[in-house]
Amino acid sequence: MRSTRAQLAGILLAGLGLRLLFLRVHQTIERDGVLYASVAEHLAGAGRLMDLRERYHTFYPPGYPALIAPVYALVGDSHRAGQIVSLTAGLALIVLVGLVGRRVGGERVGLLAAGLTAIYPPFVHGAVAVLTESTDAALLCLLVLVELRLVGRPGRTGSALAGLLVGGMYLVRPEGLLLAAGFAGLVIAGLARREARARVGGWVVAFALALLLAVVPYVLYLHAITGSWHLSGKGLAYWIGEAPLQFDAIAFGPPQPRPWRGLGVEAALFAERYLRNFFRQEGVITEAVSLLALGLGAIGLAAGTRWRGRVAEEVVLLSAFVPLLLYPAFDVVERWTEPYMAILFVFVARGVAWLADRPETPARSRAVAWGLVGLLALRYGPQLAIPLRYTPGFELVEQRDAGRWVRDRFGAGTSVMSRIPDIAYYARARWVALPYAEIPSVIGAARREGVTFVVLDELTTRRLRPELLPLLEGPAPPGLTLVHQTDEFPGRRVRVFAVGAP
Repeated sequence: MRSTRAQLAGILLAGLGLRLLFLRVHQTIERDGVLYASVAEHLAGAGRLMDLRERYHTFYPPGYPALIAPVYALVGDSHRAGQIVSLTAGLALIVLVGLVGRRVGGERVGLLAAGLTAIYPPFVHGAVAVLTESTDAALLCLLVLVELRLVGRPGRTGSALAGLLVGGMYLVRPEGLLLAAGFAGLVIAGLARREARARVGGWVVAFALALLLAVVPYVLYLHAITGSWHLSGKGLAYWIGEAPLQFDAIAFGPPQPRPWRGLGVEAALFAERYLRNFFRQEGVITEAVSLLALGLGAIGLAAGTRWRGRVAEEVVLLSAFVPLLLYPAFDVVERWTEPYMAILFVFVARGVAWLADRPETPARSRAVAWGLVGLLALRYGPQLAIPLRYTPGFELVEQRDAGRWVRDRFGAGTSVMSRIPDIAYYARARWVALPYAEIPSVIGAARREGVTFVVLDELTTRRLRPELLPLLEGPAPPGLTLVHQTDEFPGRRVRVFAVGAP
């Protein structure tokens, strides 16, 4: 036991070292992180779910900002506070994956799963980014551990804890509600074992009450702000105009209503889009973890059913992937899939252990198995070397610098109209989204909103808003005064315009 703990501690230290090295690659805050950080600042300062638009926030749920808020109150920097929360969750994830692996495959499987988690590049990045992935993955593994315990020792206390964890994941990412599937599987297994229905009903009531304790307050909040009943403000935002925060809407504008084509046609269109996105998602996951890892995971799944002979445990593990069935209905984003790879690594580790234990040729089997692990580590190696070749051009430092220029010269409390919120975050300013309009209409909107500065960056304008390129290339039009320009990186000019009176 002591040797196993020492090995896990070594893996944890190696994981910590990698993650601290990657701080160099995350010197600026990510775009989603801007909103998380600004909500955390308002929670810490006023106890309100508001963002840098100085409006009540409905797009992202409050769980992750609520974790950042007390850390921000201590350190005074929401970017660093978010990184501390993500790093803590990222290190906890290594341990939790190890515990899940040990529970379903023994000490060796646990250590190998923890080791793969420690070196998996997206987990390393996520642990130093102000994003939800590390926190979500850690909560997922904790939920799986609780449900695995419920397999052997079902009860109301464990069921309530599972409900709280599902609710907590919902407050981090709304699709967390789908992870109630694991508990549903345990209920079905209990009924199949002919457990007393009253006892099973007690588990369900405990789970449901704990889940509602987390879900109901946020649903009531969304209703108070929007006037409608919704489980997720993120989905609602596609319809009420917050969609410019999404890439597709940035490119093409807010979604436009189209005529209903009949149930059959609409169902066929949905099925086509879902299948297309499903196979795109398959490709994204394969590219991220490698085909080798997926193959070893498949071996681990097959081997696990033979080893354990306990279907309930496998159902708990597989239920962790249920949210992956939801995403193709909307879009395919690599970050959305990352938390679930933690459970995949448990299957990978079990597959490696099964290959290493072939009794026919034990020495050769072990050599082949660990050779495959080496190949997997080699596959991730180039991505882990990114900090060694880092340059400031890897990040949007020009937007950070423009925001700081505004803050240093004009102080906090100004208003910035821009395509993305990064500049306003660093300027400590109220953010107003750049409207979908021509130059005269943009100037008019800036005046109506009481905007102090209009900021355009070439990187997004040239790709997504070419009609505004004259603002980056020529003299300032009437109503705007050019007060700052940066050309540090080719093709990434940033201009800051002061808004004049009509």
